[in-house]
Amino acid sequence: MGIYRAVSVSARYSTPSQTKDAEATLTAALGDVVKDQPFMRVGILDEDTNQATFSHLAEINLRNHMKWVTTSATTPEEYENQIAKIQGDAHEALWPNIATQAPWRIIVVRPIEKQYFQIIFLFHHGLFDGNAGGEFHQHLRKALRSQPPPLAVVDPILLFKEPPELPEPLEDAVPFKNTYMFLAKALWEAKAPNFLKPQKRPVWAGKPVDYDHPHITRIKPLDFSPAILQSLLKGSREKGSTLTCTLHALILASISRRTSAEEAQAFASTTPMSLRNYMRKDVNPSLKNKMRCLVTSTSHDHPPTAVSALREPGATDDLIWQTARRVKADLSKKAETLPVDDVIGLLPLIKDIFAFHASKNNKPRTGAWEISNLGVLKREDATSTSDGEQGWEILRAMFSNGAQVSQAIGFNMISIPGKGLTIGISWQEGIVEDALITGIGEDLLEFAARWHEEGRFLA
Repeated sequence: MGIYRAVSVSARYSTPSQTKDAEATLTAALGDVVKDQPFMRVGILDEDTNQATFSHLAEINLRNHMKWVTTSATTPEEYENQIAKIQGDAHEALWPNIATQAPWRIIVVRPIEKQYFQIIFLFHHGLFDGNAGGEFHQHLRKALRSQPPPLAVVDPILLFKEPPELPEPLEDAVPFKNTYMFLAKALWEAKAPNFLKPQKRPVWAGKPVDYDHPHITRIKPLDFSPAILQSLLKGSREKGSTLTCTLHALILASISRRTSAEEAQAFASTTPMSLRNYMRKDVNPSLKNKMRCLVTSTSHDHPPTAVSALREPGATDDLIWQTARRVKADLSKKAETLPVDDVIGLLPLIKDIFAFHASKNNKPRTGAWEISNLGVLKREDATSTSDGEQGWEILRAMFSNGAQVSQAIGFNMISIPGKGLTIGISWQEGIVEDALITGIGEDLLEFAARWHEEGRFLA
């Protein structure tokens, strides 16, 4: 259906000065990662049916998965904007020949006369989740550091005589269990006529889902310094929150003030949650930690009382922390009950996934925003060269989702040890106003800076 085309995680790598052929080195390293990751070696058969399966690829030409781009940016700001544009545009592409070509690719963006480049890893959500995208860069960094210098000509053709042994599918890896009450409620929501259901409180969520709307993903990056990040983490801990929960509260404060009471009385948001800690004990241990898709989510309601209070001129930080702790309580409750009564556990009951998604067209979205936090890319000690240079260090990363059919705005978080936090705001062009996104971004930067300098968010 082409409604959720790709997820992307990009990372900026420093290039060791002694690297004579970066393209050959990267090709060899990428080949090592592909050989080690089963889901990077498969296509998808019958993707447009309810009987989609993975296909064995006996040959993978890495050149079909790599694109090199040279940017003309002359300032850091221009470079960041061009990266965001390239990464956003890449979300629009469909996957060609998906049965015979693995649905993932990288775009390598090289600035002129700079000793680093950006690697944008894009992938089909049927293969991986966002966490796997972060893991890819950790595997690639390790592979880059293990390449012997100087490299000879690298063969981009990988041959695989036998199909890979794949990790268990999500429904087999996680022991989902649905109670009768949960099933009955889900069935009622899906089948009961609307006139029998209680009227739901309307929430602002941008324009309704529209599959005919141009699939243009916009990305706005926000960078927070290591010092500001540490201040936010410390403050969140002291106030009984987490960084993700605090960000939910700050977004609510911003969007409440940037919309009117007439257009938005209440909001809803969601948080994806990894299911890696809920896998069965008997999953294949040799495949347990391979890149895969193991994710669910939980939702958070932001009622009119919370929204109107934040709109008051005298609103204080107490309201921020109340919201943050409420969101944390939602996440804690969900974590305690997983994998019981989770919506992902209902997927096997959906006989026609295409009809299910088609039913959402022209319907209101379920929420205004989603916060997906990949956390910190694990640090690995760099291998020093003979002159003491540290090679292949990740300097910055950015996570983004394509145009979504649920929440109107995505806030995608990833941080690098000692380098700070980057939030990639992603949205579908025309679903929310660009001015609103710009305003929320400015507010988040201002809130964070004020907390770091003055110990408060609201002026």
